[in-house]
Amino acid sequence: MATPLKWKLHLTKRLYKRGYQREDIINLFRFIDWVMRLPEELENSFWQEVTQYEEEKKMPYITSIERRGIPRKKRRTY
Repeated sequence: MATPLKWKLHLTKRLYKRGYQREDIINLFRFIDWVMRLPEELENSFWQEVTQYEEEKKMPYITSIERRGIPRKKRRTY
């Protein structure tokens, strides 16, 4: 059985693989992130894996500043 972390990673990586525009990836990721909340320790693992994937594929669609801003923005708007 797949864990929520694996599902969130799978969906996020598919955004990159599909070749969506940067803004579309960010917007779709915000939805995925909102729907698939992870406990803090899993969230840290998630970001480590996404960062590694971006570096391997040379696809930094979500910058580290945006990455850090997404959770703060969610706290203010939800």
